Amino acid sequence: MLRLVISLKRLRFSRLPALVFVGLVLFSGLAFMGMVLNATSLFTHFHFYLALSWGLWLLAFASLPRLRRCFWVPKRIFQVGTVMLLAHSGAVGSLWIGAAQPDLASPNHLDIVWFNSHHQLAGITDLEKLLAPNLPDIIAIAEVGPEVELDLPGFNYIWRSSQNSGMLIASRFPLENQRILASSAGARDQLLVDVIVERRRFKLMAVHLRKPYERGQIDELKAIAATVVKLSDVIVVGDFNTTPWSAQFRNLCRDAELQHAGAGFGLLNSFGLSRWRLFPIPIDHMLMKGAIGIESIAVLPWLNSDHHPIRARFLLGTPRGRKARSDH
Repeated sequence: MLRLVISLKRLRFSRLPALVFVGLVLFSGLAFMGMVLNATSLFTHFHFYLALSWGLWLLAFASLPRLRRCFWVPKRIFQVGTVMLLAHSGAVGSLWIGAAQPDLASPNHLDIVWFNSHHQLAGITDLEKLLAPNLPDIIAIAEVGPEVELDLPGFNYIWRSSQNSGMLIASRFPLENQRILASSAGARDQLLVDVIVERRRFKLMAVHLRKPYERGQIDELKAIAATVVKLSDVIVVGDFNTTPWSAQFRNLCRDAELQHAGAGFGLLNSFGLSRWRLFPIPIDHMLMKGAIGIESIAVLPWLNSDHHPIRARFLLGTPRGRKARSDH
């Protein structure tokens, strides 16, 4: 009887590693498929954690003979794990590869902060305190009500949507040609505005998209691409609710001819699951197009939100407009 119990325990143990291995392979396959297929793009959120999981698997497999004895051909299992680790690491590592920058003559420096406040007024107050010693030029905030104001000196130009879960753009530079874009019924407002920086003009778009498992996110991305592709100089900031590895994000950059401002700056994890901010992932982004370059981009400290603020310093080299009469 004792031998039977021991045999059953060994059988259960021998199945568990196999199930873990098969589960990791399936999860990894869905993550790689999500880089080309919208249907499985949600799994691209976990490239970093899959790379970490495969690393731990290989470490355990190499150091525990008992684990290796659970498989008929341990060498092949180790080879598969190595390939998966390298593939996920390559996807994550691609974020450290920078893109070519435009050659700009005498550009203006432009400092932009993006923040999804998650309906937390305390988060906006904390953001004001955080930025007060070194104010940016533009702040864009998502999930704010129509009555929310910023208590920061020098921000004389405000553009907002009217939704309770709306968007706000505050600028130290003049704003013109304000537009609210909505791709479909029930969609959040996306804000589009002209910003004039010392006679240089560019378009700024602030977006907050549906979650990747919600219907309509693809339509929102297509609507953004259809708008941006017609523009010459534009910066798009926002909560895209998708990672830079996903098919829809890659399609947006391709179709709208946008460049990921975070390329070359590594893993900018901006969102953490639940109020404990578990498993942070990069879903808040800044994109650019035209005579615009990037100097730096970084996530700021956690505030009262499930999102980090993101701060970027751009180089604006768009053509200068005519001087006003008062400038002569």
